[in-house]
Amino acid sequence: MQGSHKAVREWYQKGRELFEGSTEKKKRKWIAVDEKEIKLNGTTVFIWGAVDLDDGKVIGVWVSFGRSGLEAMIFLKKVKQACKGKLPRVFIDGGTSYPWALERVGFERHTVISFGPRSAI
Repeated sequence: MQGSHKAVREWYQKGRELFEGSTEKKKRKWIAVDEKEIKLNGTTVFIWGAVDLDDGKVIGVWVSFGRSGLEAMIFLKKVKQACKGKLPRVFIDGGTSYPWALERVGFERHTVISFGPRSAI
């Protein structure tokens, strides 16, 4: 497992300029959220990402070992911390865990889409 953590840390270090200053709490209109399943040293992990569609900045990244509503909710709570005022519309794929998690965290507006703005992730 040690190699998995190291690989994720190295990936982050290579692209960290995409993340610097992007978690500033501010008003956001639209965000896209998605997760990607990858294998690291034989272990399946999920990389969750959220992008502000107005400025293209990454506002949240998280790595988990599962992809349930619980993991989605934990990630969305982190994303919510980067939002100020009325929560933005969230673009998601057809993942069944998102609607439940969005509701629990307080995101009232979401759009299910398989291409377009959600592809920003």
